[in-house]
Amino acid sequence: MYRLRSRSPIGHLSVFRGDPLAFLQSLTDYNESIVQFRLGRKRIFLLLHPDLTKEVLITKSTHFHKSKPFQELEPLLGSGLLLSEDDLHHKQRNIIQPSFTPRHIKEYSQQMSEGILQYLKKWEDEGVRNVSEDMMELALVMITNTMFSMDVKDGQKRVGDSLEKVMAIATKRIRSIIKTPGSWRTKENLVFQQSVNDLNDVVLEIIKGREIEEEKREDLLGVLMQAVNEKDEKMSREQLKDEVMTILLAGHETTATALAWTLHLLTRHPDIYEKVEAEICKVYDSRMLTYEDVHQLPFTKRVLQESMRLYPPVWLFGRRAVDHVSIGDQYLKPGDTVMISPYVMHRHPDFVESPNAFQPERFEGDLFKQEFYFPFGGGNRVCIGQHFAMLEAMLILASVIQRYRFSVIDKKEIIPNPLITLRMMDSLRLKVVRKS
Repeated sequence: MYRLRSRSPIGHLSVFRGDPLAFLQSLTDYNESIVQFRLGRKRIFLLLHPDLTKEVLITKSTHFHKSKPFQELEPLLGSGLLLSEDDLHHKQRNIIQPSFTPRHIKEYSQQMSEGILQYLKKWEDEGVRNVSEDMMELALVMITNTMFSMDVKDGQKRVGDSLEKVMAIATKRIRSIIKTPGSWRTKENLVFQQSVNDLNDVVLEIIKGREIEEEKREDLLGVLMQAVNEKDEKMSREQLKDEVMTILLAGHETTATALAWTLHLLTRHPDIYEKVEAEICKVYDSRMLTYEDVHQLPFTKRVLQESMRLYPPVWLFGRRAVDHVSIGDQYLKPGDTVMISPYVMHRHPDFVESPNAFQPERFEGDLFKQEFYFPFGGGNRVCIGQHFAMLEAMLILASVIQRYRFSVIDKKEIIPNPLITLRMMDSLRLKVVRKS
């Protein structure tokens, strides 16, 4: 282990906040599997070897809880899967897991495809579009359509604006040194609380409406409402709300971010773009894309996988030791935090050949060792909706590429913006032309 020293009372917090990606990547230069640094008074251990990551996420996962920063989202997500721990997390995961079986995901695909076609009707035949915003809206359409059976306009209007405000304020608080208590009536706190209240009202209204419906719907909410645990118990209304909020947030933010980066990479690599376009157009024409079609697009899938290697939406996550534990040769005491960065590990030169190159072919067969690749996390907290998310991303990407041609309008460098997810510093703007 290498200990990075600092005489500052806030440790390495200033440099971390200034450019966290560059700072964390620079720690690989020490050629150690663990690098310790300090954020304020808190000791942080960055794990830089897959064996250590496996210990934290799998073999010794019971010794860790999620790190504190994500608690900024607790007013919205409550005790949903993202934030719950121990027995509650295990119980809820067992209830929710059946909602993401291949059978259910296949059924959701029709709702997804219908939502995509409905949304794309409002696109112009030609023009410069804010693709980052488009992907965010389109992914939101997917999740509100498959979860609530909402139509396109209603889902965006009732959910989109409030979610954006919550994410922006929570991100700011996570990265702040001094935080005002949430109970203070500052302008920012009032906006945050009102947005949370608006989202709660929408979700609870829909849940209450479903409870009195005689006909059972097979959208995601309907499946969750009917799900039971091993004791034949259903979720309480409050717990159901928390889980719905968690899926709503995670199910559109990460997918939209991955799609924006994928389109950016494709437009900067015309040869790869042409291969994707040819594969998609060979599989289907202007009809609605089906679940079976997606499985005939292996190269397109590899492009998405490579995009998430270079720009994983969840670029960093932490775990806090809840008791005494050793990771590798390093002893941790309760309260110590380990950081795991998919962004850093996916680009680590010791484990990935040509780490900064966009090479989808590396995912053919066993060319790329999967233990170095974890865009959806790992262990008992691996993203429960990872297959849902991949299907959603494949359907959107294939549908828009089949119907439109995207091209770069300038060669301006696109810089990552490491917020809660790995967004872009400036929105991705591309020229979009409808195909004849």
